[in-house]
Amino acid sequence: MSPAEFHLATSTDLDVLDNMVAHYHDFEKITLNPALRKRAIKRLLDDDRLGRIWIIQSDHQAVGYIALCLGYSIEFGEVGCVR
Repeated sequence: MSPAEFHLATSTDLDVLDNMVAHYHDFEKITLNPALRKRAIKRLLDDDRLGRIWIIQSDHQAVGYIALCLGYSIEFGEVGCVR
């Protein structure tokens, strides 16, 4: 296994991130409409005032992510958004 690499996520990573966030939500028993979840991720990717997301890769495969949210929530569907 190669060392982990991190790259700042962009809108082209939306589907990969949505899949990983959905798995995390299932694990944590977080119920959120899939369309709202995807919209919350997209908004975070599109507006760096809300935070950042990094993709963690190993052997050129996405294996995880880190989301840093500033007054924003993916889990609650954009609750507390910076306006």
